[in-house]
Amino acid sequence: MESCTQVLSLRSYSPGRVFKAPTFKSPWRSNPEKQYMLSIDAARTSGFRDSLYYFRRNPTVVKLTLSQAEKEHLISLGRLSNNLKSRSVTMIAVRSAFKVHGSKMIKGTSPSLLATIDSLIRYRRVLGRRRLL
Repeated sequence: MESCTQVLSLRSYSPGRVFKAPTFKSPWRSNPEKQYMLSIDAARTSGFRDSLYYFRRNPTVVKLTLSQAEKEHLISLGRLSNNLKSRSVTMIAVRSAFKVHGSKMIKGTSPSLLATIDSLIRYRRVLGRRRLL
């Protein structure tokens, strides 16, 4: 059950875990190894039509505004389109998205496996253990 381990405390995800939304690192933030995803991608993979509803329904998720350097970096990587260069774009930490939506954010998991993983994580939290395995 190695695929069931939670997001690591170093704010990167476990080896072999692939999220449905593309993730990236920002060298301009305080922790350059921390993984982020665009808030619109997180909202769509969670079943919301846009990020406004996502943040209204999930007030614990912290919205981070991208700086101009970060936007230019994502445009050069092909993650953002050029027309968003002058607009406000937000991102969230992968760890916070996983904490809110659990294994729903992971690619290649069936609905029954999602329920199993999430119930195991909740059970371990009740017992006071951080790691799943």
